[in-house]
Amino acid sequence: MAISSMTGFARAAGALAGLNWQWEVKCVNGKSLDVRCRLPPGLDALELPIRNSMGEKLKRGSVQVSLTVSGANRNSQIVINETVLDRILEVGERLRERIGGEPLRADAVLAMRGVVEFAEEAEDEALAEEWRQAMLASLGEAITQVITARREEGTRLAVVVAGLLDRIEALTALARDNPSRSPDSVKARIREQVARLFESPGALDTDRLHQEAVLLAA
Repeated sequence: MAISSMTGFARAAGALAGLNWQWEVKCVNGKSLDVRCRLPPGLDALELPIRNSMGEKLKRGSVQVSLTVSGANRNSQIVINETVLDRILEVGERLRERIGGEPLRADAVLAMRGVVEFAEEAEDEALAEEWRQAMLASLGEAITQVITARREEGTRLAVVVAGLLDRIEALTALARDNPSRSPDSVKARIREQVARLFESPGALDTDRLHQEAVLLAA
C-alpha cells in the first residue's frame, strides 16, 4: 500500500481577460482535514468550492490556501457593506466600553472580511463567472500538485521506515542469538558470582543462607 505524507506545497497560476491570479497551497500534519483560506476582498464566494474540492481530494492535514489577484478589473466597483460595517463598529464600541482601549482604526476595519466588496456591473457578470471558474480550475491543478508532492514524500519516508525496521529486526536477532543469553551461560555467571560472594571478606554464613533458601522454597 502506498504511503502518503501530509506535507506538501504547490503553486498554480492563471490569466483570463486581463485578470491574473496565483494559488498557493501548503499542507502540514493534522489529525483531520482543516482548510483555511486567504482570499482577496470580493472573492469570499470561492471559499465553499475550495473547501469542497479539498474535501474530495484530501482526507487529513492542515491546509492553507492563498489566492492573489492582479490586473485590471475595469468594470468592478468597490462597495462598503454597510450592514457588516455597522455591526463591527457596534461590537467594537461595546468592547471598548467594557475593557477600554483605542477606537477601531479605519484601516483595520477595512481589512476585516466582508467589509469591502467588489460589485460587478450587470453586463459583466458572465465574465466574472468565467473568472471564478478559471480560478477554480487552476486550484485543481495546485491540488493535484500537492497530492503528488505528498505521495513522493511518503515514498521517501517509506524507504526510511523500512530501513529502520530492517535494522531493528537485525539487532533483535543478534540479541536473541547472543551466546551470553543461553541458559548454560546464565547459570555459569550465577555460579561465578555466588562463589565470588563467599570468597570475599565477611562472606555470608552458609548455614544462614541455606535456612533462607528453605524459607523461600516453602
